[in-house]
Amino acid sequence: MRCGAPPYAISDRLAIHEVNIQKEIKRHWREISSYVISVLRTTGISDVEAEELAILPGMEELSAMMYANQFRREQRYDTIVLDCAPTAESRRFVSMPTTLEWYMKHIFPFQRGLLKAVRPLANRVSPMELPPDSYFANIQGLFQRLDGIGDLLEDPRMTSVRLVTNPERMVLRVTQQAFVYFSLHGRRRAVRRDTPYSPFFDNFSISDRMSSACSSSLARISSIKRRLVGSLSPR
Repeated sequence: MRCGAPPYAISDRLAIHEVNIQKEIKRHWREISSYVISVLRTTGISDVEAEELAILPGMEELSAMMYANQFRREQRYDTIVLDCAPTAESRRFVSMPTTLEWYMKHIFPFQRGLLKAVRPLANRVSPMELPPDSYFANIQGLFQRLDGIGDLLEDPRMTSVRLVTNPERMVLRVTQQAFVYFSLHGRRRAVRRDTPYSPFFDNFSISDRMSSACSSSLARISSIKRRLVGSLSPR
């Protein structure tokens, strides 16, 4: 399979797709990447290094979510599987849509309007140019492509987590952390393991009670945060 190619059919009911972050940047992140590269170049970094550093954390995860959202809208597949390591980068899938939505609602309009007003003057005196409006248009377009993915990931009837682990001490520890993290967020989770028996993952009753209690606490915290944000937002 060619990296970054459209989904490649393995059989009548199975296809695979590999995200090529370099191609995704050119396809969906062009304005954002161009501005980051231009800023890095002002520090004396070479073009090759600037292009590598312009691959920001989370770009690959967001690209994968955009494809998952696109396939869901098209109703192309019955089931979509995202294959990723159970690390902190992968756990961003849970919180990233909510964080991005908060930014787009409360920070993005103000930031875009402010820079549009001060850009002509600031670009004359600043050692580096402020991001152009096309930069913000690119962000807005990405957000529109992700619209609805947060609700999909938060719906336990539609989304579940499968953790695959190996008989290595460090891998088991990371898998345990991921297991607890998704339990706290109320995600359906199961563990497939090629390891000796361990009771850590088998005590589902305790985990479920803990998940229910923590989910209620997280809901109350989220409600308080929304009220605080609402009271601080400009009217």
